[in-house]
Amino acid sequence: QAAPSLPFDQAFWSKSKQFRVTGPQTRRLLPAAQNNSNEPQTVALNAPELAITCERIKNALLRELDATDQWRGRVYVSIRPFEAGNNDIVYASTLYQDGWHYRMSVPDVVESVKLVRGLVQVLLLEMANRESRGRCAEIPIWLREGFTELLLANQQRETLILESTPFKSEVAANLWKVEALVREQVRADTLARARAWLHEHQPFTFSHLNAPLEDHLRGGMWETYRYSAHLFLHELLRLPGGPRALQATVRQLPHYYNSQFALLNGFQSRFGSALDIEKWWSVTVINFAARDEQRRLPIDSGLKSLAAILLPSVEVATGTNALPQRAEMTLATMLERVDFDLQKAALRTILRQLEALQGNVTPELLNLIQDYRVALELYLHRREKLGGGKGVSVSARSIVRDTLQQLSLLDQLREDFKRLSATTASAETTQNPQ
Repeated sequence: QAAPSLPFDQAFWSKSKQFRVTGPQTRRLLPAAQNNSNEPQTVALNAPELAITCERIKNALLRELDATDQWRGRVYVSIRPFEAGNNDIVYASTLYQDGWHYRMSVPDVVESVKLVRGLVQVLLLEMANRESRGRCAEIPIWLREGFTELLLANQQRETLILESTPFKSEVAANLWKVEALVREQVRADTLARARAWLHEHQPFTFSHLNAPLEDHLRGGMWETYRYSAHLFLHELLRLPGGPRALQATVRQLPHYYNSQFALLNGFQSRFGSALDIEKWWSVTVINFAARDEQRRLPIDSGLKSLAAILLPSVEVATGTNALPQRAEMTLATMLERVDFDLQKAALRTILRQLEALQGNVTPELLNLIQDYRVALELYLHRREKLGGGKGVSVSARSIVRDTLQQLSLLDQLREDFKRLSATTASAETTQNPQ
């Protein structure tokens, strides 16, 4: 039996012609209870305004990805009457001779977060499937939720979901002028909600972000997952070339059943393995937990981040015919036992991480981190100038020996910082007992 249609259904094209929205011209009036601030924000939809909303959410997503609009797959959106127990957004992907097309069925009364999430899901699918003529991409939940939270957090700077006066045919031509309005608003901390929640809840690890059992994530666990995904995506976008690397990640999704490989492919210049991403994420979480918008990392947290960075992950051979495996090792072990060609990628990663850490620590640690950077940059420069070749020359051994002496002195200084930090914390506890 066909679902009932809303009265006066009409079709409206979005500005770019990517979205064709079928539904009523007017919105139903929400009851006063829907405006309760303790309830999820709910919006009533009509076809012309939803067409504009689709474009706004697409444009916001493109801005975050630093991408231009090059859509290929059309999205056909239909608005259906709200029914209790059947208020989910339903979508389908179909491959035709001219490419992928997408359909969405949206209730005429829906929570804002569900609407943004549904459109983000379909938009990411369309981006991923543009070159695919076989398997439909699977969008990782962390990517969908990360962008959903990011776009919703940015609403203070731009209104994503259009809620204007009821549609009138005589002003249809002027609806697009809304897009040209200039809003002067103070830049907000877009991580404010994530910051408040993750201050009280441990963020998900990278491996858990990639393998959630969505049906099992209830209540606070689901909130923790959403805000972890928001922070994870936010920090990926902050990396040099992050937006373009995420574009590459999305394009790779149809080629992999495990989205981790698509992420590694997209960020291949920065991460060599899932372990590298896990380490970077661990350092990021420590940094995030220890600072807010105005405060830098305290010494103890800065030292923990530094220690994590100075344990590189390097590919090592475990046998003559065995595939190389990634393993953590100290800098000294790596410089002494690993071929220089394998060292270079790890050292460049360490130098980038040290540079990023310098912007988040107290002045006491700045010089120490800078000294590590200088020692490693000098080592890299001297070894590269020496040239390649099989084996380790006498000159290379001399460079390694000099560098290890410098690193040993810096490690001793780092231990002094740790003792000083522990002593200071103990003294503060004695002076201010609970």
